[in-house]
Amino acid sequence: MGNVFPGCLDNCNGSKTLDAVQSQEPAMEECQTEQWKPVMGQYRMDMSEDGLMGAGTSSICRKGKVNSSGVDVGIKVYKENKKATKADDETRLMKFKRQIEVLRKLQEPFVKPADPRLWCDALERAKPEKCFMILVACSVDANGETGADAEDGVLYVITELAQYSLKDYFAQRKTDRQPISSETVKDMTKALVFVMAGLHAKGFVHLDMKPENLMVFDGALKLIDVDGCVEVGMSIELTNPSISFSPCYCAPEWARFVLSENDEPIIAAPGLDVWSVGCTICELVTLDAILKPMYANFLRSSHSHREAGFLFMEWIGSIKSPPTPKKVLAFDTELGEMISEWMLVNNEVTRKTCAECLNSPYLTKSKLHHSKTNPLTMTGDDSEGLTMPMNGERKLRPRVEDHSAKAVHQGMLWKLNHGQDRQDGSQWLQRDMWVANNGSLCYFSQKDDKRVVLLDAHHMHDAEIKRIQSRLAKENAFEIITHATGGDDDEGASFVFAAESLDDLEGWVGYLTEAAHMETMPSMRLDASFGQHLMKYKVSVKNRRMKVETGGGFEPVFKGAIWKSKASGDIMKEADWFQRDAWLSRNGSLVYYSVRDQRELVYYTSADVGRAEIVRLPSDKSIKPFAFEVVLAPHSGMEFLPGQFAAESEELRDQWISEFVKFKVSK
Repeated sequence: MGNVFPGCLDNCNGSKTLDAVQSQEPAMEECQTEQWKPVMGQYRMDMSEDGLMGAGTSSICRKGKVNSSGVDVGIKVYKENKKATKADDETRLMKFKRQIEVLRKLQEPFVKPADPRLWCDALERAKPEKCFMILVACSVDANGETGADAEDGVLYVITELAQYSLKDYFAQRKTDRQPISSETVKDMTKALVFVMAGLHAKGFVHLDMKPENLMVFDGALKLIDVDGCVEVGMSIELTNPSISFSPCYCAPEWARFVLSENDEPIIAAPGLDVWSVGCTICELVTLDAILKPMYANFLRSSHSHREAGFLFMEWIGSIKSPPTPKKVLAFDTELGEMISEWMLVNNEVTRKTCAECLNSPYLTKSKLHHSKTNPLTMTGDDSEGLTMPMNGERKLRPRVEDHSAKAVHQGMLWKLNHGQDRQDGSQWLQRDMWVANNGSLCYFSQKDDKRVVLLDAHHMHDAEIKRIQSRLAKENAFEIITHATGGDDDEGASFVFAAESLDDLEGWVGYLTEAAHMETMPSMRLDASFGQHLMKYKVSVKNRRMKVETGGGFEPVFKGAIWKSKASGDIMKEADWFQRDAWLSRNGSLVYYSVRDQRELVYYTSADVGRAEIVRLPSDKSIKPFAFEVVLAPHSGMEFLPGQFAAESEELRDQWISEFVKFKVSK
């Protein structure tokens, strides 16, 4: 086994060198169709739907070809924004030039750095082109300098062509329900750590290391998206608009820097990436972002992704122990120890470097391998059963910024009452429904005269949308199957709908599938807008916590056992209730211990609690006699389904409600 993602040593035949990319055998015939757009006189870019490889907030990546040889290349185009300010244009050009500079430096031979912690003997034999994406060409201006193309004024980066990302790989394995074997996890871990050790030895910190920024090139795992890389030791300020990061992969010290009251800069250090690498390695076992359940809880009713990100970073900046999933510890003890004791270490001073991690007990027992066949299609071990093709399936995930009720698709749907007979026509209700631009599925409740979120974006993420072929009481039926997203009350569920016609069915399935593929944990960028949102967050959410206790975190101020109804459950059924230890924390959040995830989870953020109404339920409305609802404040005219809880006695219910009221924000 052990031959997934060949390593970066000189005995490996990874991706092609720069010369090989630019000059391969016979040229393909020129394609004169509108599918192809000429680029820089030497290349052509595939403008078809199949040619789109990825789209970010500032750039688009497409497939392309070298005119003279027909060799495939990747073409990254920096977007032009007509509303952009002069400062925005300068930032865009700065990131473009930085990427070119970094890509060129990364292809230079490895040289031992001054800091011995950033070096390992294996790097002496490593070939940079086996670790980092190869730059083929870039646009130049009229003076021949790196910049906008002299012909059309567009910024282009031409690179070798990637097949798919590590994130795509995880998604495919999760969809196919194929966990990765222990030997393959070990080899992939070593390849990943080696690549990042190479980046740090080169003197760079990535700052946004995550599975989607690691891609497979001809069977080799390489690092991409380096336009945000900075030099080790660089001072970074919150006003630097060229820096992007992902909250779910950021280190605790980065989170504290972002939320700091004194606005002091942070020094770029390799340890920032090491934390991100640790999170990514865990996904080899979990096949999903390990901190997504916590982010999903913050996103549940935040007014925006930015607010959810701020709340998440406040949490990650205050954690006391490594957030290593129990599943990883159970999968391999030595892997769990490396993650917990070497990488996901809260104290950045004692956190190990990637070069040092290569000498951990877990990785010293592994060797980097290479297969003559693509390691992701034919591993040489039939028992492994890896099935991803060389041009593995890539999922385009639209990136979103804010929670918004704006509809991208709207119409009438029949909805089957939860858990009822699909053949009973009386159990189907017609509702005005829509898909919001943040990926949520919403409807108008005629009974309550409200617009309500049925499935928020974090529930829709990676949901399965499938047509129902069997005959039901309603034709043109389809089903949304959600996955567990965090919390014991959220086990995933099935929702059945029917459209008015076959055309409507196709439209709904298409839009819902797109919503399911939407990126739910978007990156953040340090810019003026970021600073404004951060200040608003500090004023509206953080400062009011001072009335409880100065400097408070997620420690409890009131704690006890409480009953919680399951999401989409029936509060008149005993089976739909579960009991957990819960508490209101010093910062105003409702926290509970999840038995399933074996960790503390924030069910309602301080923002939720501060804006919520607490309503007692009559004893005949719930099978639990001392029940109450937490009704979240509406946002943009949208209402959220209430959370339903129950205490053990009337006295305890009064006490819970009294404690909730202490965090209520005055209107």
